[in-house]
Parts: sequence; structure tokens; C-alpha cells
Amino acid sequence: MQKKLYQLIEAFVQGNRLALSRLISYLEAHPEEKSDIFATIQAYKKKSKNLSDSGSIKASFLENHAQVLGITGPPGAGKSTLVNALIHEIRKKGESVGVVAVDPSSPISGGALLGDRIRMQEHTQDSKVFVRSLGSRGHHGGLSLHAEAVAKLMESFGFDWVILETVGVGQSECEIVSLAETTLVVLTPESGDTVQSLKAGLMEMADIFVINKADRPEAPKRVAQIRTMLDLGQKLSWSPPITLTQAHQGEGIAELLRLIQKHQKFLQQNKKKIDSDARFKKSREQYFKELLKEYFYLWFEKHTPLRQLFAKQLEKIEREELSPDIAVEEILQKILTKNIDLVE
Repeated sequence: MQKKLYQLIEAFVQGNRLALSRLISYLEAHPEEKSDIFATIQAYKKKSKNLSDSGSIKASFLENHAQVLGITGPPGAGKSTLVNALIHEIRKKGESVGVVAVDPSSPISGGALLGDRIRMQEHTQDSKVFVRSLGSRGHHGGLSLHAEAVAKLMESFGFDWVILETVGVGQSECEIVSLAETTLVVLTPESGDTVQSLKAGLMEMADIFVINKADRPEAPKRVAQIRTMLDLGQKLSWSPPITLTQAHQGEGIAELLRLIQKHQKFLQQNKKKIDSDARFKKSREQYFKELLKEYFYLWFEKHTPLRQLFAKQLEKIEREELSPDIAVEEILQKILTKNIDLVE
């Protein structure tokens, strides 16, 4: 490991926020080094335990276990406003918060607006709040390829809470369940079509349903619709409650936090039962598959002979000499038959 990187990790475990920010950026640029970085952090923890009494190592770093909260829902539901309100409520209790907010990336440029950080700017002067926006960069599942690693870094840094906010909600976007202990599905009173089209996904994802913008007249109807879905659906070990909020006014946030903590307590008391639930098994399996695809493509991009082969196949596709399906088959055939140098 490079000396500069090791020095960065040393500053990170000392509670340096700039080091946390730089380490996140390094992980985004070098995801293949994730395992080495976390192994180094763990080794530093073991070595530093006897230093905690002297104050040179933060106790929160040595004893970290953050409460990991996932927030998902359709665009316009007020997810970022809700996160902002939750930060205020958590800070009232004197607890620290790290936020991983994922924004959609342009399919053309790959860039992202990263607007979530703009909405939470009021917390920039609070040393107990850290907000990091990530672009989805085409990653399916509602999060970013690096969201899990960034959340883990925030937990290692010593935050009491880590909040993950997804791009949106859909049948394929249940990755959040694998990473979060408690998942909120945020809807608005006008989300009727969304509820109807995403019944299965919503039922599997939600630990708590949040009807935001609850001052609107359709709110009671939406609550009744979701309650009917829950009554007709598969019985789970935890029955998701439905709560109403007006995040921009801060109304209903204290009750929402109480429900979140109630669910956290339920998880602690029923760990074995939860681990066996089908939805957790399914989400872990899907997350594993997504990571496998993403890391295979990262390896593919860094491998010069494969990258060159990809460029040649792409040229043939553009000249209409090959269909995309056949081009992919030919690449896989070369890999499987070892008809290409896989060692650089």
C-alpha cells in the first residue's frame, strides 16, 4: 500500500473529516483496492485499542456500530427533505449522522447533478454531520456501486447513524434492503399509480411506509390503500407501520424516528428470525449478482487485451458487421477458451 494512502488512513482513524472525504474519493477512483483499505483500517483498530484511553484514538472509531437507515421512493416524494428533517431530529439527541445520497447520472455524459447535497447545505458547519453525494453512474438497484463501501467508511469513522438515500424505487431497486437495517419507502398522497405498479417491490422493501406531504387531501386514501395491500400480502415477521409526515415543516418526524428505533429494537430481539426471512435472502442474492457484474466490468475495463478486443467489436457493431449479441458471445468465447492473454 502506498505511503500516502496509509497516512490518509491514519488521519481518517484520528477523526479527520477531510481524510474521510479524500478516502471516499480514492475508493471511487480505485474500487479494486477496497478490500486492502478496509483490512488496513481493521488492523489499525486492533493496534490502536490500547491508545483509546489516552484520547489519541476516538472511542467511537473503536466501538462503531452505526444504525443504518435506507430511504427510497419515487422522484418528487420529498426524500431529501425528509432526510434533512431526520438529521435535525437525530442531532437533537446529540447523535452524529453520515449521509450517502445517490443522484441519477446522465446516460450520455455520466455526470450527476448531486442536488441532494445542495438541499442539506445548512448542515455543512455541523461537525457531527457529513453528507456525501454519489452519482449512480448507471448502476441498477437504486444506489451507487460505491454506496456500500462509503457507508462502511462512515460507520468506521464513528457516526451513530448512516442514512442511505436511493435514486428511486422500482422492482429492481431492492439493493437498499441488503445494506440498510431499516428501510423507509416514502410516498406522497398522489402516489396511487406508483403503489399499484410496484406492489410486490414495495411490499418486500418497506419496513416503514412514510406518506410525506400529508397535508394534501388524498393522504387518508393512500394510507387505506397501503393498509389493504399489507392485509392481503404475505405475512412477515415485522408488519410495516404507516406514518404521516410533512418533512418541510418538520411535522411527524419525531414519531417517524420513534418507529425507526422501534424497528431497530425488533431487529436486535429477533435476529435469527429476520435472517431467515425470504426478502433478506433475495436481496442479498441480488446485491451479490449486481456486484459481480459491476466488478467484472471494472476488471474488463482495466485489462488491456480485453479493452482492445471490446473496441474492435464495437467498431464492427457500428459498421453493422456484427450484432451486439454475437459480439458479446465472441468475447466470452475468447475468455472461456483462453484464446486471449488474461495476464498482463
